Amino acid sequence: MKRLSVAVLGFVWGLMLTWFLLYAFSHIDWTHTNASASGCSDMEHCSPRVHTVFVLASVLLGPGIVFATLNATAYRRWTMGRWTSAFCIGTVLVVLFYVAPYAVPRFGVF
Repeated sequence: MKRLSVAVLGFVWGLMLTWFLLYAFSHIDWTHTNASASGCSDMEHCSPRVHTVFVLASVLLGPGIVFATLNATAYRRWTMGRWTSAFCIGTVLVVLFYVAPYAVPRFGVF
């Protein structure tokens, strides 16, 4: 039961981190790039494809699932230092994952 509650805490951390990062990065005044879109890309007016729904769910729920798995795996098996290191590295990787679509076009890396 304790392992499940620790996993739920990891899932909640992943969801809250996702919400905070998407909220914060979408409110920064990034320079806008002109990207050509083909087809209907508005989920409100077009029927979403299975691929679009899968990617959207993965992007929004992925960090929560990763942190829940990390917590369930590390509970009573890893030392506190090893778990803390993995948790911090995971958090930094999630931040980099969400900042990439905003920052990469700005700095012209790709």
